[in-house]
Amino acid sequence: MLKVRDWNDVIDILYFGTKEDILSLACPDCGGPIQYQASASCSTFQVSCVACGVLSRGHGIPDDLACVKYFGESYTIPARKLAGVG
Repeated sequence: MLKVRDWNDVIDILYFGTKEDILSLACPDCGGPIQYQASASCSTFQVSCVACGVLSRGHGIPDDLACVKYFGESYTIPARKLAGVG
């Protein structure tokens, strides 16, 4: 299992991770489900926690995001409880 310390790790996994890595993600702050939206035409990316509302936005994203390849431009990763979080 991947060690996710912060939102930078979450974004790295969404950009470059395997399908299994992405599905294992949860909010590093509260353990809630993560939602992302990517727009290749606008070159933007947004990731947030559905539960606690933490939000991060990026511009100038790569064309070949792993999360988009596996799940499309918008997806909510099902929640899973993190040990010691929330």
